Amino acid sequence: VTIGGKKVAAAEGWVIDNFTSEIEINKNTAVKIKETINADFANLQKHGIYRAIPVKYKDRYGNNLDIRFELLSVTDEKGRTVNYSQAQEGNNIKIKIGDAERTVSGKQTYTISYRVQRVITQPNKDAEFYWNVTGNEWEAPILIARAIVKAPGGSIKDAICFSGGYGSKEQQCDHNYQGDMAKFTTSGILESGSGLTIGVAMDSAKLDLPSMTQK
Repeated sequence: VTIGGKKVAAAEGWVIDNFTSEIEINKNTAVKIKETINADFANLQKHGIYRAIPVKYKDRYGNNLDIRFELLSVTDEKGRTVNYSQAQEGNNIKIKIGDAERTVSGKQTYTISYRVQRVITQPNKDAEFYWNVTGNEWEAPILIARAIVKAPGGSIKDAICFSGGYGSKEQQCDHNYQGDMAKFTTSGILESGSGLTIGVAMDSAKLDLPSMTQK
């Protein structure tokens, strides 16, 4: 597949032009996420996409997370509900999006909204939100991935991001943060099997952290 004169390895023959995640961290540590996925199926006839969201994983300090996941909606670019089904497969929630009776081609937009809990940890005096924004299960490359994180007022103290395969320490991504917002953008194409992972450190005093341990 050639994008802007640049050849992109797309074994499946399609690409994700843009993956944008809007993330809102509430004071009670519940996190609401809205993903907008702009896919380009070109001339292929596709039923839709699969989105695999990691719900069991280790944070960068080695703590095991087993998060609670609640799917709120799946819609198209006009806000219309799209057919979907979900199931847990291994460490992921896998959402099958599209209509088995109908195929689409060209550019398609999918918006997925969901809520996760038990995802904020306290590895030290600060609280941390460590999150694989895109997942690593995509068969198509992602040309650009972005994440915007909003947290309770003035709580953000630091941010970091990683790109590449699972556990990668590559940092082909840019980030900045101030007060209650952090922004992340990939600076290179995420090839098939790669993803964007982010970490946001917050002042734990500004969150109502649950007393349960998550180790």
